[in-house]
Amino acid sequence: MRKFLLTLAAVALTAFAAKADRTVTLDFVGWNFDGVAEWTQSYAEHTVNFDDATVYFKKADRQPEGNAIDDCPVTKGYDIVVTAKSQIVSTSVLFKQWNTKTKTANIVVDGTSVAETDAFAFENVAIGATSYTITFTETNNQIGLQNITLVLADGETPVDEVAAPVITPATGTYDEPQTVTITAAEGCKIYYTLDGTEPNDGSTLYTESFVVSETTTVKAVAVNAEDTQSKVATSVITIKNVHSIANTIETAYTTAEAIALIDDPNADLSDSVYVKGVVSKVDNYNSKYHSITYWLDDNAFQIYSGKGLNGEDPQSDEYLSAGDEVIVYGVIKKYNTTYEMDKNNYIVKLTKGEGPAVSIKNTPETAYTVAKAFELIDAGQGLDDKVYVKGIISTINEVSTQHGNATYFISDDGTTTKELEIYRGYSVGGEKFTAEDEIKVGDEVIVYGKLTLYGTTYEFSSGSSIYSLNGNTSAIKRVSDDAIDLSTAVIYNVLGKRVTDMSKKGIYIVNGKKYVVK
Repeated sequence: MRKFLLTLAAVALTAFAAKADRTVTLDFVGWNFDGVAEWTQSYAEHTVNFDDATVYFKKADRQPEGNAIDDCPVTKGYDIVVTAKSQIVSTSVLFKQWNTKTKTANIVVDGTSVAETDAFAFENVAIGATSYTITFTETNNQIGLQNITLVLADGETPVDEVAAPVITPATGTYDEPQTVTITAAEGCKIYYTLDGTEPNDGSTLYTESFVVSETTTVKAVAVNAEDTQSKVATSVITIKNVHSIANTIETAYTTAEAIALIDDPNADLSDSVYVKGVVSKVDNYNSKYHSITYWLDDNAFQIYSGKGLNGEDPQSDEYLSAGDEVIVYGVIKKYNTTYEMDKNNYIVKLTKGEGPAVSIKNTPETAYTVAKAFELIDAGQGLDDKVYVKGIISTINEVSTQHGNATYFISDDGTTTKELEIYRGYSVGGEKFTAEDEIKVGDEVIVYGKLTLYGTTYEFSSGSSIYSLNGNTSAIKRVSDDAIDLSTAVIYNVLGKRVTDMSKKGIYIVNGKKYVVK
């Protein structure tokens, strides 16, 4: 009898014992999942169905072949919702980062963050639900999703326990109203609430799907024929209620209003809008694309790489000046910490102002010292004027014969103590550099161009030129004072004619080097 009872107990235990947890990996690298044909090179909503789970991308993209990350789905920080067919015990997530910006990712279960990382990987995060959401603190950074690993509890439900119902859609943020469906085991009734309270058999009986058009917490329980109640299932459905921000020329936004819209999570920033303001600074002119980057209203808002009036091509950075009033049309956004209007914008109204209140123009004879240039940049007035600055080359970063420009530094005493950067400037007279030795440390130069502060760097912006190099104002490259053996030298004058001596004043080319006879 005792042996019989022990056997019965063993059978009972076997009947209620849970199966071992099962690990599955949802792999995205290589595009080896169903529905790949629907992925295009535009950020859109996607759902990927695996055997054991579904992964929902609020907005994801397929990068063109050859890009830095083209082998898996890419998101710009929009929600990813993972829903399994059974309870998720734990999860690991591996991202593939494209750029070096540090952002924070969170795993959210039932509206509560259970894990956070800035290393673009989650390892063995406990879930205890059938669904979770991956959220990001920013929507600028492009991140690829390599794979998701799920540990699923595939154990049998004990006879005295009712499986929790499944609510669709799962917790997440959505751009439009959602149709909610709730399912449970056969023979069970479903009761639910929409106000966040705990449901029971006295709550609303679920009979058909329903629509939520605003942020709602849906909670539900299943009750079987024996009146046994399941655990509570929860889905927090956040509806963004995105609204259009399109406007007209007459209702053009101020820069302050544009910034507020960019910060509004419900604003549809895909709309092109009109923004008005006063030009406070012209940053640079792109001669390749004939576009100009400038700032409005005390540098509060940037107009990035824009076109001129009605889309015309500006021909120089003098197209705009501080004090000009503009209305610009384009897409607004936040890039890192900069509020701006994105490229491909153009001016629809331009009223020329009186220009900067202070002029800092000078002459070669009154060229500023480097110390004075620092003072002018700090004052921030008149920086649209081109000026002359005199100094001694203290550091040379690069002389590019490919692009014909050079990046180097000058100081008042030739040391590296207080240097002014000459960023991608040209040679004497605006000519392109053709040899790396055209300038050297210790040369005295007068440089002509626009002063600016780039981040923390005091500099001449790109496009400046050398007015004089060691007192020479002609477009003659480096000269030499080396001794010459006239008996073997091959000598040409500046006209390209071969001569036998250098008895007259002038410039000569001797064995490939330039010499000056004074």
